[in-house]
Parts: sequence; C-alpha cells; structure tokens
Amino acid sequence: MKKNWVLTQEAFDAFLNWLSSDREEAARKYEKIRLNLIVLFDYRGCESPDLLADEVINRVAERLLKTDEAKQVQSLQFIYGVARHLYLEEINKRKPINIDDTVIASEPDSSDDGDRNDCMKDCLQRLEENDRRLVIEYYSVDKETKFSERQKIAANHGLGMSNLRVKIKRIREKLQNCRKKCLSRNNL
Repeated sequence: MKKNWVLTQEAFDAFLNWLSSDREEAARKYEKIRLNLIVLFDYRGCESPDLLADEVINRVAERLLKTDEAKQVQSLQFIYGVARHLYLEEINKRKPINIDDTVIASEPDSSDDGDRNDCMKDCLQRLEENDRRLVIEYYSVDKETKFSERQKIAANHGLGMSNLRVKIKRIREKLQNCRKKCLSRNNL
C-alpha cells in the first residue's frame, strides 16, 4: 500500500468538487462511498478495511489533482477501479493459507501453538466429511500446478471454479469462526 502520499486539503476539496458541486451532497456521497468501500474490503477479508478505503480515496484524490479530465471520469467506476487494484495489491502481499493434515498434526513448538493446532484440528473434525476433505484437498495442491489441480478438484465435486471458490470461502469462514470461539474459550 502506498504510504508516502498524504491527502492535502486541496486534493480533498478537488475530490469533493468532483463528487458534486453542492458541498453537502458531496459530503453525503463521500460518506456513502467510504462506507461502501469499507464493507467491500471487509467482505473480501481484508485486515484493515477502513484504512484501505481511505487509501482508495487518497489515490483517487491524487489522480484528480494530476489530471485535467477529472469531469470526464465517472466517479463510481473510477473509485471502484482503484479499489480493485488496491485489493489485488493486498492479495499479492498475503501469505497463502496452508491447511494440510501434516501441518495440523505436527508437534507444536509451544503450548500456545499446541492449543491453536488443537483448536484447528477440532474445528476441522466438526466439519462435514465432504467439506473437510474438500478444504484439505483444495489447500494441499502444489503451488506450480495449483490452477490445473483445482480445476480437477472442481470437476471431481461437480462444481465450476467460481462455485468451488465460494464453497471454499464459506468453509474457511466456518473454520475461522470455530477457531476464534475455541481460542476464546481457551483464553488465547
């Protein structure tokens, strides 16, 4: 995420004027856009959705100061385009999640890690058998052949790629919620 550019009053005013010539209407649009961006980044699982929403607005405001064609650009399309690019930057920074039987069953280095692994193991066991096998299969593919292997997984389960991703996302959310509950019960 770009951190060396700070939103100036001039850039913020240009952004608001770009949204609407009426200051109150521009303020309402700004708040609605910011809230929608926060919801979007939160839905996509980003760690700091509010900071990402602010970064999108900063980048848009910066671009508006540098271009003479600001009135020709449609506001929402441009804003969500910048948001998409920022989201892709965030995805590229993430470390892949590896849910693998060997990782889960490995001996922990400390008691906290052992409790965390026990929670994950317990949560995996609580999943339906098909979901458990699917998520383990999905995350245990080799990085080099990931795309083709996941296509095979989708075909074997009678799913399209987008349906597979949605199903995995829902299973992962179940695991994350279960793990949070387990960790809070264990005071970790």
